Amino acid sequence: MVAYLALGVGVLALSFSAMFVRWANAPGPVTAFYRLFFSVLFLLPFFLSRLKDNPSLKSSIIWFPLLAGIFTAGDLALWTSSLTYTTASNATLLGNTAPLWVALGTWLILKQKLSTAFWRGLAVALAGAVLIMG
Repeated sequence: MVAYLALGVGVLALSFSAMFVRWANAPGPVTAFYRLFFSVLFLLPFFLSRLKDNPSLKSSIIWFPLLAGIFTAGDLALWTSSLTYTTASNATLLGNTAPLWVALGTWLILKQKLSTAFWRGLAVALAGAVLIMG
């Protein structure tokens, strides 16, 4: 029950994120910085307690999540900046097309065959993104 409640709060928060960024009247990278800064402050104690409980975690393992965080910060800074150039629905639609580009890159660059279930799921996700725009 708690997981569903957390999921609902997350969906609701993400639904209003474009409006909150617009209402902030601050440059996109600034709002992205504070969004990630407070997330790190909130989640760091949980990470540190797991690190203390599991000494087998090596420092070399930390680099991959750190790199993912850097790319996420760049993506979020670009998305929040795009809100000054277009509507919130357009920026959200373009942001939600990321699975399409990842799938095409996997198929064209890495030459991996994707299942029909994946393509169906991608079609549903893109239909939802188009629904948001409409």
